Parts: sequence; C-alpha cells; structure tokens
Amino acid sequence: MPQRLESPWPAFNELLALRPGTVTTVVSLSGVGKSTLALNIATHAVADQHASVAYTTTEMNVRQVHEKTMAAHIGADIRNDTLDTQQLSTLRAFGLEMDRLPFRVLPLVGMHHDVGVIERLLDEMHADGKPADLLVVDSIQGIHEPSDPDGPRNVMGTLRLLSDLHDVAVLAVSHLKEPTRTSPGLEAIQGDVVDRSDTVLALHRSTKYWDFHDPDDPSSTITVLKGSNPGAVIPLVLQAPYARFVSEGSE
Repeated sequence: MPQRLESPWPAFNELLALRPGTVTTVVSLSGVGKSTLALNIATHAVADQHASVAYTTTEMNVRQVHEKTMAAHIGADIRNDTLDTQQLSTLRAFGLEMDRLPFRVLPLVGMHHDVGVIERLLDEMHADGKPADLLVVDSIQGIHEPSDPDGPRNVMGTLRLLSDLHDVAVLAVSHLKEPTRTSPGLEAIQGDVVDRSDTVLALHRSTKYWDFHDPDDPSSTITVLKGSNPGAVIPLVLQAPYARFVSEGSE
C-alpha cells in the first residue's frame, strides 16, 4: 500500500491524509454528496493505486455501488443515457477489471448492525491474503441504533481501534443534523466524531443550505476542520448523473 492513499482530485491530496492507522471523517447534510465522495475515493484507491478496499454502506446495495462506480468511470448516466460502442466497450473492460480487484462491498441497507460485522470483514480479507488498505464506513449513524446515545462514541471508538489493529486507513461518513448557511465548523459535529478522528472534512453545497437562487448549481467545497492545514478550502463540482465529483474547471 502507498504510504498515503490519494483522491481523484490532485489539489485535495495534501489535505486528505489517508494513511495506515488513521481515521478521516467527512461530514455534511444528507444529499450533499458524502457517499459519492467516499465511493470516488475508494474506486480511485483500488483501480489506480492497487489498494485493497473494504467498502461498507448503509446507504446503497451492491448493485447501486457497482452502477455508480461504472458511471463515474466513463462519465455517463448508465441508467438513462444511450451508450455508444466505445462507452460500452470501456464499461465492460472496467467491470471485468473491478471484478478482479480486491474491492469488497458489504451492504448494510435497511438495518442497524453491530460494528463487529465490519471487523469480521477485515478479518476475512486478511485471511484471504488481501488485507484492507482502506476501510470506508458509510455511514456512522447507519451502524448504531438511533435511540442509543452512546452509539456514535462506540462506533468511532471501534473504528479507531480497527485502524490501529489492522493498520488500515479509515474513511468514515457522518451526517449533520442541523443545516447551516455556510460550511459547518467543529461545533456543529458530535464531539465523539471529532475527538476520535485524525482529520475532519466538511462537504458543503450552498443549494442544499437554503440558497435556492440557483438550485442546480453543482459547486461544492471541502473544508478542513481538523487535520493538516485547518481552514483550507478545496472547490469541487458534483456531476450528480455520473455519480462523481470533478476538480473545478475540468467539467
């Protein structure tokens, strides 16, 4: 595994800090693109950096994960667009490549699970000779029971422990409960999430925060709230039909 996993967006890499034994958490409101961001990073890690990835999700099933992965790769809405011959060929080749790569998807949709299922996935990958370099958890709130006040603390504590025991980089996704007009600060995030993360990143899109002047504006920002270079802001553009973010100016 590289000493630091990178993202598809060069300007973001110095801030991401996905290294073995670390926990990075991305926070935002629902619908802003946290799951898309995490999936883009995971796909880049396995396809471009030859990393082994454990991807756990309470937001999507396996088919949805694969569809979004392929849509992002070819830059087309594979559900609605009519694909040309070149796109179909690229899609097939990428699908075959992903099938051979160590990309394990564990869907946890529609129910709350003990975080132990994630540890068992890591153990299985280690036993198969392909220990995970990156563990994605989407989302923290989806793992624990909503009525459990200690849920976030217990989940984050376990992820912190797993990052150390398995020497794996952890990328976790966390929901914000209260909307803000600007990118949120640490005060808007649960303390247990902040305390047990090495890096905290806020994903913000103005059209999801009561600014309806341009509801289709895909412009987004990632702000470092905790970690290297706190306060740094990276602009990205969400291409929602293609399930991907791109660097500003490259769309």
